[in-house]
Amino acid sequence: MPSFERIKPTAIYSGQTNLSSSSTTVIGDSQDLVMSEVTIKAMVANAGSVYIGDSSVSTSTGFELRAGQQITISAGSPSLIYAIAAQNNDDISWVAT
Repeated sequence: MPSFERIKPTAIYSGQTNLSSSSTTVIGDSQDLVMSEVTIKAMVANAGSVYIGDSSVSTSTGFELRAGQQITISAGSPSLIYAIAAQNNDDISWVAT
């Protein structure tokens, strides 16, 4: 049986993303990184819920995060994770390793 070694992160990336009623990548296309995990938190001051999913995420299909809630997702690329807001100008913060 082959042996696999888990590669430890060499850097931590973080930021905030302003959302609208159109889906957008959580981290953005400008971040050229491969990550093992990303934690996404809906900002406490948000007026509504935000929704996490793939590029087709909507307020009826996404994973709901209410203000102050968070989720950790394992993903190979930040371009796979999208978010959308029920209220324009709500924000998420994120940290990726």
